Amino acid sequence: DDNKHKSKKSGDSDDQSDQSRKKDKERSIKYITAYPDLLLSFNYFDQTQCGYIFEKDIEELFFCLGLRLSRSQIRKLTEKFITRDSLYYRKITDRQADLAVINPYENVTEDQLALLAQGNKSLNETSKNKNAETVSKTNCHIVM
Repeated sequence: DDNKHKSKKSGDSDDQSDQSRKKDKERSIKYITAYPDLLLSFNYFDQTQCGYIFEKDIEELFFCLGLRLSRSQIRKLTEKFITRDSLYYRKITDRQADLAVINPYENVTEDQLALLAQGNKSLNETSKNKNAETVSKTNCHIVM
């Protein structure tokens, strides 16, 4: 019986040492800010500097951008990167130090970026004529 107890104890210590090795490995991974401009943008809206922005605040930001996206389009878009009702933006802005930083705009032209920035406005020709008028009338209140 004593041998059984000793083997159980040694098995337990192996499990604990495996867990501690995993934790040490996680701690040893170095992260760098790969996209400092993006981090600065997120920090602007994260008033508490807690490292995340609530889903409802992200949805309100998209709505106030004037892209003429419906609430359902915005929800569909945000659910792709929201976890537990929050956007943890350091997962987007930071990369492991030993990995190469990928430039997402490398093969994108200025015209493509401008078209993307228009959202649904490009689908509505009347919005082109009323663009300046609409922007001046937009009344968005963001509460964080």
